Amino acid sequence: MKFINYCLKQSLFLNLLTAFIFICGIYVAFTIQKEAFPLVAMDVVTVTTAYPGSSPPEVEKLVTIPVERALKEVDGIEKLHSSSIEGRSVVIATLFEDLPQKEKDQVKTDIQRAIDRIDDLPADAEKPQVQDIRTRHISTIEINLSGLPEIELRKYAESLEDRLEIIPGVSSISKRGWRDREFWVEVNPTLLKNLHLSLSQIVGSLEAQNINLPGGSMKFDSQEFMVRTLGEIETPDQISNVIIRSNDLGNANKIQEVASVKDTFAEENRIEKLRGERAITLVVLKQEKGDIISIVNTIKQEVERFKKTIPPELKIETANDGSYYVKRRLNVLTSNGLFGMVLVLAVIFLFLSRRIAMITVLGIPFAFFTTLIAMKFFGLTINLVSMFGLIIVSGMVVDDAIVFAENIYSHMQRGHSPHEAALQGSHEVYKAVIGSVTTTMIAFLPLAFMAGFMGKFIWQIPAVVIIALAASLFEAMIILPGHCAEWINPQKERLISPTWFLWLKEKYTFLLEKTLTYKYRILGGTVLTLIVCIILGTQVIRFILFPARGIELFFIKAKTAIGTPIEETDKRMKVLEDLVATTLSSQELDTFTTQVGIIQKDVHDPFMNRGSHVAQITVFLTPESKRKRTADQIVSDLQKKGEGVQGFDQVRFMKVTPGPPIGKPVSIEIRGDDIETLKHIANLYKDELRKEKGVSEVEDSFESGKKEFQIVVDELKASQAGLSVGKIAQTIRTAFEGTIATTIKKANEEIYIRVRLAESYRNQPDIFKDIFVSNERGNLIPLQEVAKITEGQGISYINHYDYKRTISVTAMVDQKLATSLKINKKLQYQFKDLSEKFVGYSAKYGGEQEDSQKSLASLKRAFLLAFLAIFFLLCVIFKSLLQPFIILMTVPLSLIGVVIAFFFHREPFSFMALIGVIGLSGVVVNNAIILIDFINTHKKREENNNNLTQTIINACAERLRPIILTASTTIFGLGPVAYGIGGSDPILAPTALAFSWGLFFSTLLTLFIIPCIYSAVNDATDIFKKKFMRKVL
Repeated sequence: MKFINYCLKQSLFLNLLTAFIFICGIYVAFTIQKEAFPLVAMDVVTVTTAYPGSSPPEVEKLVTIPVERALKEVDGIEKLHSSSIEGRSVVIATLFEDLPQKEKDQVKTDIQRAIDRIDDLPADAEKPQVQDIRTRHISTIEINLSGLPEIELRKYAESLEDRLEIIPGVSSISKRGWRDREFWVEVNPTLLKNLHLSLSQIVGSLEAQNINLPGGSMKFDSQEFMVRTLGEIETPDQISNVIIRSNDLGNANKIQEVASVKDTFAEENRIEKLRGERAITLVVLKQEKGDIISIVNTIKQEVERFKKTIPPELKIETANDGSYYVKRRLNVLTSNGLFGMVLVLAVIFLFLSRRIAMITVLGIPFAFFTTLIAMKFFGLTINLVSMFGLIIVSGMVVDDAIVFAENIYSHMQRGHSPHEAALQGSHEVYKAVIGSVTTTMIAFLPLAFMAGFMGKFIWQIPAVVIIALAASLFEAMIILPGHCAEWINPQKERLISPTWFLWLKEKYTFLLEKTLTYKYRILGGTVLTLIVCIILGTQVIRFILFPARGIELFFIKAKTAIGTPIEETDKRMKVLEDLVATTLSSQELDTFTTQVGIIQKDVHDPFMNRGSHVAQITVFLTPESKRKRTADQIVSDLQKKGEGVQGFDQVRFMKVTPGPPIGKPVSIEIRGDDIETLKHIANLYKDELRKEKGVSEVEDSFESGKKEFQIVVDELKASQAGLSVGKIAQTIRTAFEGTIATTIKKANEEIYIRVRLAESYRNQPDIFKDIFVSNERGNLIPLQEVAKITEGQGISYINHYDYKRTISVTAMVDQKLATSLKINKKLQYQFKDLSEKFVGYSAKYGGEQEDSQKSLASLKRAFLLAFLAIFFLLCVIFKSLLQPFIILMTVPLSLIGVVIAFFFHREPFSFMALIGVIGLSGVVVNNAIILIDFINTHKKREENNNNLTQTIINACAERLRPIILTASTTIFGLGPVAYGIGGSDPILAPTALAFSWGLFFSTLLTLFIIPCIYSAVNDATDIFKKKFMRKVL
C-alpha cells in the first residue's frame, strides 16, 4: 500500500518516463536491425577439400581419411559425417550441444589447427577450407543475368558485382555459373613422340619461364636501383613461343611445334540457367549487423540503375529475396496488430468509460516500445522469430492494465475519489496480477531451454514475450494508477455500467446459480467432454511437425544415367524446363533457375550431390494469396504431366516446408567397412520397408559411379625402366585432367595455364598406346610397357559416419496409414540381432525420430518443470495446496477449445500449434487466479455468511467484466492472425488458432466450471473435516 501511494505522488517523474519511453521506442523502431533469421551458430563445422580429377575411392583414401584422422584428436566433436565424391571431400563435424560457447569456440579453433597440421595430402589437392556454418551464410538476395553469350555475361556480371560490393552492409558476393579463365596448352601426342618430348617437359618449361623474381638492390652513382628478373607470360602467343628444349647448336623446340594454345574457360562441371537460358548468378550475403530490408532495397535500386546501361538482350532478375519474408511478417504484424488494436479498443470502450479506456490502452505501445528498446540493448534484432513473439504477446500486454483499471473503475463507481480508488483498487489486485503475469512468463520459459536445432531459433520467442509482459506489468502497477488518479474526473466520467452489461451480469448470475445447483452433473459432463477431446486429439487429429502450408519454393531433382556428359544432361533438362514454363501461369510463377551438375538445397549446403548426370530446377512461386492453386496442386499437376518424360533415371519433386530441416521420416545409417556387405544389409532393410503399408520412396544412398579405365602399374617393370608409380600417375593426370603448370596474375583475375592432351586425342579409348612417360635419363617409356589398362566400375560417392563407411536407407511415410515412430520401432525389433549376424556392422536410426525427438523431449522436461514452478508459485500466493489445483484445471479445460478448433478447421496439430498451447497454459490460469482470489476475499468479508454459493456468485459477478475484457483483448488480438484478416502467415496461423480458441473455451469454462470445482472441493473438505473430527472426538 505504501509503495503504491508513493508511486501516486511521483506523477511528474512517471509522466516524463512514459514520454521518454515513447520517444526512444519510436526511434528504435526505425533504427533496430532487421534480418530474416537471428544469427545462430549451428555447432557444425565443415571441412571441404577439392581434389580435381580424382575418383571417390581416391578422395576417401588420400583426403577424407587423413582429415578424419586429424579431427579424431579434437575433443568436443559429438559426431562426424563425411562424403567423398568425384573431385571433392566434405567432412562435417557436429559439436556437443551442451558445451559452453567459450569451449565451442575453442573446439572450432582446434579443428582449424588440426587441419593446418595435415602434411600428407596430395600435392594436387587444394587447401582444405574450414567453415563454421551459421545463419548469416543464408543468401540475402540472388541476382541472375542471362540472355547474352558467356564472355559478355562475364563482363556485365563483374561490372554489377563491383557496383554491389560497395553498398554499405554487403558482406560478400559469390558467383554461380561462373568459370575461371584459363589458357589451355592442348598437346598432340604424335608430334610429342616424334620430337622425343614428354608432357612433364612442357609443364616444367612453362613453370620455369613464367617468373618475376626480385634480385635485391644495388647502389650506383649515389642512387639505389632495384634488381628484378622479368619473364612473365601474359598472352597465348607468348606461351606458344616458350622453348621446351634447345641444344648448343641453336636448335630449339617450342610449344607451338607440339601443341595449340587456346584462350578459354575452365572445363564446365556446372551449368547455371535462368528460365532455361544460360546465366550467371550473383549470390549476395549481408554483413552480420546489416539491416536486410534497407540493404535489399539499396541493391534493387542499384540493379535498376544498372539496367539503364545494359543492352536490351541482357535479362536481369532477382530471386530468393530474404527481405521478402521479413517485410511480409512485418506487414502481418502491423496490419493484424492495427486491426486487433481497433478490436481491443472497441471492447475496452464498450466496457469502460472513455478516459479509463484511453489510459488502459496506453499500456500497449508502452510495452512494445520498452520491448524494442530492450531488444536493441541486448543485441536482439527484428527477425522472423522475434516478430513471432511480438505477435503472440500483442493481445496479452494489456491484460494486467485492464485488471488494474477495471478495479479502480469499480471503486470510482462506489463513490471513492480518484486517488482513493487508485490506491485501494491497485492494492486489491496487485498480488493476483503479479502472480498471473509471472505464471505466463514461466509458461513460456520452456521454449528458452529447448534443445536441438529448433531450440537455437525458438529461444527469442520467450525472451521477447517475457520482456513485453514485464514492461506491461510495470506500466500497469506503477504508472497506470497515477494516470487514473490524475486524469479522471468522476463528475465528467460515465461511472454507471451500461444497461446491456447489467443485463449480461444478471443473466450470468442466474446461469451460474443453476450451474452450482447441478455442479456434479456438470463436472461429470465436463470430464466426459475432455475425454472425448483427448481421444479426438490423439487418434483423429494428425500430428505433423511442420505441415506443408504456404509453400513458395520447390525443387525438381533429376538424374540421368551415370556417365552422361553434362552437356547431354543439360539438353534433357530442357523438357522439364518447358514443363514448368507451360504448366504454371504468370500469376503462379515468379521465376525458376536450373543447376546442372549439382543438387543442393542452397549455396552452402554441405550435403550436395555433384556429377555430370544430376540436375535440379528451383521453382520460385508467387505468394499464396496471389494465386488460385496451392503449391501441392501445382506440384501434383507437374508430376502428372511429367510422368512420361524420357531420358531420366529419376525425377523427384521436393517441396520446401516451413521450419528447420528434419530429415526423412525413416532414415537408417548402416555402418561397416565393406561396401558389398553394406549393400546387402541395405537391401534387407529395403525389403522389409516395402512390406509396410503407407511406406513409399524406399531407397538407399549407394550409387554406382562412372565406368573407369584403371591403370595398374607393374612396379618391377616400372623400376627397371627408371620410373616410379608417382611419376606414371602424374603423367596420366596431366594427359587427361591436365596440370596447372603456372599462373598468370593480373589486376583483377588469375589465369591458369593448363597442360593436357588435345580433346580429339584424350577422348579416344586407344589413346593409352600414345602416352609415354619420361624417366630420369630422359628416355620415353611407353605406358603400356609398364602398366596394364583394364575397365572397371566406379562408385559415385562414399559416405562415412564416425570414421566408418555407411550406406543410408530412407523412406517416406503416409501419416494417414502409419507413423515414422512405429516403422522405426518395428525395424529395430526385426534387426535387433544385426551386429551378431554381421560382425563389425551396426545400424543407427534417425530421420524425423532423431531430429524432432531431441527437441521435443527437452521441451517436455522443461514444460513439466515450468508446470511445477507455476504450482509452487500459486501455493505461495494462495497459501494452499488445493486451490492451485483448482486454478491449474483451466489448462486441460483450454485443450477442449484447441481440439475443437483443429478438428473443425481440419488442420493437423503441429510444432507451431504446440507453442500456442504452451503459451496458452500460462495465460488461461490468469483469469482463474483473479477469480479464486476474489472468491477468497469475499469469503473473508462474509465470514458470517454460511451461504458459500452466494459468496461465489457475488465474487464471480464482480470479476465478470475484467475476465471478459482480458480474454477478449487476447482473442481479438490474435484472431486476425489466425484467419489472415490483415495478411496471412501460414507459420503463425496454427499458434494463433490454438491460442485464441483455447482461450475462448477456457474463459467460458472458467466462468462456470471453476466455481463448481471450488464449491465441490469445499464440500469435500467439509466432509473430510467432519469425519476427521468425529474420529478425534
